[in-house]
Amino acid sequence: MSPFLLVIVVVVLLMAKRLADVYTGGEYACPSCGARSEHRHSPDCPWGRKS
Repeated sequence: MSPFLLVIVVVVLLMAKRLADVYTGGEYACPSCGARSEHRHSPDCPWGRKS
């Protein structure tokens, strides 16, 4: 296996793991307040309000 192909495979695997963590909730972080849980938003965070 060429070094270039090996780098591509490693990058794809790392991206797939990161994407899986995001979808399974392993790496949640609110883009506005930085909360690590969906239930810990700050009171003024627009992502935490229930409409």
